[in-house]
Amino acid sequence: MINLTQVILVVVITTLTILLTFIGIQVVYILKDLRETLHKVNKIVGQAESLTTAISKPITGISSLVEGIQSSMKIAELLGYVKKNAKSAIEELPEKISEMKSDLNNAIHQPEESEKSVEPPKSSPAHTTSAVKRFFHRSGTPLG
Repeated sequence: MINLTQVILVVVITTLTILLTFIGIQVVYILKDLRETLHKVNKIVGQAESLTTAISKPITGISSLVEGIQSSMKIAELLGYVKKNAKSAIEELPEKISEMKSDLNNAIHQPEESEKSVEPPKSSPAHTTSAVKRFFHRSGTPLG
């Protein structure tokens, strides 16, 4: 009829089935929690990305501004505007600009006279005067 081994096998199989069912349910709960955790981590990473972008844009702008100022200072030094006596150069700058404007206005308002009397260029190029004064300098001396 029924042996002792058959009874033990039925008890063991039933116990293992109950345990595996319980473990399976627990694994499902763990996977749900893991899914929720991954969603939260994904939100945190998204916020961190937007935060770093928001922080990096102004820093990039400031560094670009500083680089622009440095390059403009180098250009100004090359053109001779920034020297030891920069204060006097800044004071003279509006006068030079107004002189250039008046010379340009004179040249613009008198085009008929210049068209009527066309003269060949003079032979001494060192000290020729034109309608527009030269504004740039080479090695501290004005150009023509």
